[in-house]
Amino acid sequence: MDIIQESIDELNGKLKVKIVSDDYMPKVENALKDYAKKANFPGFRPGKTPKSLIMKMYGKSLIVDEVTKVMQDSLNNYIREKELDIMGGPVLNKEETILDWDNQKEFEFFFDIGYTPKFNAEISSSDKIPYEIIKVDDAMVDKQMNDIAKRYGKVMQAESVDNSDMLTGSFVELDSNNEIKEGGIFKQDGYFFMDRIKEEGLRNKIIGLKKEEKIILNANEIADNAEDLAGVLGIDKTIAEAIKSNFQFTVKGISRVTPAEINQEFLNKMFGEGVVNSEAEFREKIRQDLMGQFRTDSDNRLYNTAVAYLKSRIKFDLPSEFLKKYLADNENESLTKEQLDNEFEKYEASWKWELIESKIADDNNITVTSQDMRDYFKAGLLHQYSQYNISLDNEAALDRGVDELMADKKNTSEARFYIRANKMVDLFKNKFTLENKEVTFEEFIKNRKNN
Repeated sequence: MDIIQESIDELNGKLKVKIVSDDYMPKVENALKDYAKKANFPGFRPGKTPKSLIMKMYGKSLIVDEVTKVMQDSLNNYIREKELDIMGGPVLNKEETILDWDNQKEFEFFFDIGYTPKFNAEISSSDKIPYEIIKVDDAMVDKQMNDIAKRYGKVMQAESVDNSDMLTGSFVELDSNNEIKEGGIFKQDGYFFMDRIKEEGLRNKIIGLKKEEKIILNANEIADNAEDLAGVLGIDKTIAEAIKSNFQFTVKGISRVTPAEINQEFLNKMFGEGVVNSEAEFREKIRQDLMGQFRTDSDNRLYNTAVAYLKSRIKFDLPSEFLKKYLADNENESLTKEQLDNEFEKYEASWKWELIESKIADDNNITVTSQDMRDYFKAGLLHQYSQYNISLDNEAALDRGVDELMADKKNTSEARFYIRANKMVDLFKNKFTLENKEVTFEEFIKNRKNN
C-alpha cells in the first residue's frame, strides 16, 4: 500500500492510494477458509467444497470489501499521521479512479482534498462593539411584583366578568350569518384571558357577563396569533392560520385571582426566614433578578453582533469547488448542480464562521470539558426545580438526572454549543472595547427586529 500526496495550490490537493494484492489477499484467503468450513453445497460433504468454487461464489465480494476497508483505513491513518488540516474529508475522484474488480489485482484510488485556509483571527481592544444594556425601571419592577403576587394569590370563582379575569367556556364556530356552522369547530373547554384583549370596546362588552351568557367574538379577537388561537381552540396551527370566522362563546366559569399580600410572612415563605426583610428589599431583589435576565439578552445580542462583525472583518477564501463536490457526495446526494450552486453561499457562510470561531477558541484556549457540561445540566435542573418550589438536597438524585441528560447526544451537542458561546461572550467582553448603550426594553426589541 502506498499513498502519494500532491498539492495543487494553497487550498486544493490530491491523494493517490495504491493497493497491491499483498495488502488485501491474506484477509481474503482467511475469509474464504471460513466460508469453506461452513459451506454446504449439493454434491459435496460439509466443509469439503473446493476452494475454487467458493472463490467463484464469494471471491469478488470479499475482494471488494477488503480492498475498500484497507483503502479507508490507510487513508484515515495517513491523514492522522501527517496531521493534514483538511475540510470535510477526501472526495473520491470518480473520473480518475478506474476499477475493474473482475480483472485487476492492483487498485489505484484518487481523492480530491481541500485544505483549511490559513488566516488571522486576532481580536483586541481596537475592535469596538456596541453593547445594549436594558434599563430596569420602576414600572418593570411594579409589574413583576404584581405578577408574583398574583402567582401566589388565591383563585376564586366570580359572579361576573371583570378586567383581569380568566374565562372558561365553550367556543362554537359560526357561519357568515352568525348561525352555528354545520361541521364547524367546537371547543367545549375553551378559555381566554381578559388582560390579553386590547380593544377597549370589546373589553367593555365582555365586562359584566355572567355564567351561561353568550358573546360573539372574531377569531382574531380570541388570540393575538395563530399559535395561541390553536391552543385556545384545540386545533392545528395551520388550520388556525386560515380561520377568519366568528365564534359564539358561552361563559361557564369566571376565575379571579386575589393577589397575595406582600408582608413579612409572604417574604419568609418565598425566600426563607430573614432573607428579605422589607418590601424595599423585595423590590431590589426583583430589580437584580430582572437585570440578570436582561443581561443574558444583552449577551446574546453581543454574541450575534460580534459574529456579524468578525465575519465582515476577517476575509479568506475556501476551496469552494472541492466543497461543492464534498456536499454533493456527503450531505445531500439529491441536490442538483443548480440547487447546490444556489444554496452554496449559505453553506459557505456557515463554514467560514465555524473556522473563525474555532481559530479564536484555539488562540485563546477556549475548550468545553465534560465537567463544564455537567455543571451546565446541573444548573438547569436546579433552576427547573426552583420554578416549582422543589428543594433538592439529594446530591445523588441530582447526579442521576445529570447522567441521564449527558447520555443523550442531542443534549450534549446543544450544551456544548451554548457553553462555548457563553465562553466566547466572556472573551468578547474582555477583548473588545464595548460601547455601552442603555436602552428601554421596547427599544431593545425594536432594535432586534431592525437588525
